[in-house]
Amino acid sequence: MKRKKIFTDPAFWILLGINGYLVYHYYHYPEIFKTLIWLYWSQSVMIGLFSFIDILTTPQRFYGSFLTKQISITGALDGLVDGSPLPDENKPPAKRSNFSLARGFLVPYIILHLIYLVFIASMKSKDVFRLDLYSYFLLAFLLGQIISFIQHKINQRKTHNDDGGMYALPYLRVFPMHITIVIGAFLHAGNMLVFLILKSITDVIMYIATKPKSPTREMDAATLASQQSMNI
Repeated sequence: MKRKKIFTDPAFWILLGINGYLVYHYYHYPEIFKTLIWLYWSQSVMIGLFSFIDILTTPQRFYGSFLTKQISITGALDGLVDGSPLPDENKPPAKRSNFSLARGFLVPYIILHLIYLVFIASMKSKDVFRLDLYSYFLLAFLLGQIISFIQHKINQRKTHNDDGGMYALPYLRVFPMHITIVIGAFLHAGNMLVFLILKSITDVIMYIATKPKSPTREMDAATLASQQSMNI
């Protein structure tokens, strides 16, 4: 998506509005911090699940060059470790199903969040978990994620191309915003407002940075012919 069009993106405004309101709400009711931590964890899991669905529903021909490169690197590393001959670069890589590729993304993502889950559960807090607040804003995050996903799929069908970012972008999206929270917790900061503000800013910035660009109308004849040949 072009950066100048980000302000017409409803998912962007939903994300900005939710984060802004939660910071405001925490300022007046700091006892909701426990609820916010679980809400942000759930948001992060949701991002991973939508990325899993994205990989499942994206034809491999859309990101074939990325996939070939990744498989070649993996094969080369395997050859160095076990002493087996390196794969022939002219030989096409072994075909893997979309489910296998999606599972390869999801498993480490789940492990990461299980570790984060243990960290959250070990935090000592006298705050009361607000199920109503958690539910309302989780649905709001879900709405924004659905809108963003639909926009991405529409753009993907127009370009018939994807740079493979679906594998790495979720990590780039969630790491910074969680790091700010973890640092604040380790420092035992009495007031987490500063760290929540940093989380919100980071969340919005990384959403913009990892948002795929919309296709441009100025597509030259060679690019269009290449895309058409891929669909044959």
